[in-house]
Amino acid sequence: MKEIYDKIVDIKWDNDNYFINCTKNSLKINIINGSLDIIVKNSENKYIGFYLLEKNDIIKIKYENSDDNFIYPKIIFQNIKYILTNDSSDEDYI
Repeated sequence: MKEIYDKIVDIKWDNDNYFINCTKNSLKINIINGSLDIIVKNSENKYIGFYLLEKNDIIKIKYENSDDNFIYPKIIFQNIKYILTNDSSDEDYI
């Protein structure tokens, strides 16, 4: 599987596809029976929902197929932007 890193610029969707536009690449993910055909994990390798992907996230993309317009990812890893250091919600940025 090929692997690249990119930054999310915009996220859009229609009835059949979910589109993630990044700084260098455009990703296209099929929507099948209302679900996305992709695995999304965080940097700790835990499954998370695609709805946690946001604009400006740095992501690692693993894919096998692409064409002139899109990359068709199999797995996306989302980098964590910050972590909570205690219960008072102080933040440490990574």
